[in-house]
Amino acid sequence: MEAVEAYISKAGKWENLMRQIHSVLLETELKEEVKWGIPSYTFNGSMVIGMAGFKNWLALWFYQGVFLSDPNALLVSGTEGKTKGQRQWRIKSEDEFDLAILQQFVNEAIENARAGKSITIEKNKQVEIPSELAQALKENAALAAIFEAMSPSHRREYAEYVAEAKQEATRLRRVEKIVPMILSKAGLNDKYKGKS
Repeated sequence: MEAVEAYISKAGKWENLMRQIHSVLLETELKEEVKWGIPSYTFNGSMVIGMAGFKNWLALWFYQGVFLSDPNALLVSGTEGKTKGQRQWRIKSEDEFDLAILQQFVNEAIENARAGKSITIEKNKQVEIPSELAQALKENAALAAIFEAMSPSHRREYAEYVAEAKQEATRLRRVEKIVPMILSKAGLNDKYKGKS
């Protein structure tokens, strides 16, 4: 796929390692796509694996990685306390990469996808609005209307972004920052999400 090849060719120090991983993934029954701007591999429409190069590591995401056998404790939760099923293998150098381990993870991830193993995410969890954001919504009817019309996931992203700040001054700065984004009807993380 041209988009994946373009991504890999721009991967800098991770290009060689990505090509090795890519060649293994192409030998499977997974469908190669670009989702959220990164090479992704699906089974029957469900995400199984994604990969992306960062400054300090190449990340392989296993979307239902919580079910993978990991005797060497290589897999980590992407966002501790938030990520339910997804796990990452953060490869910091080519010396750390083990082809046999990759093949084991990939084969097991495909079998788990075939078996329908997945973590169910609570869809209707109530969005808790921090007081600083609630005040801004109360003071601006247009802002409140747009915010309420947003998807629950977008409302949750904004609410959590504000609530995560420990100090009130930081929460207020975050509210100030997100008001124009909400008014433009954009999700907090839209700029990071590529088109598939």
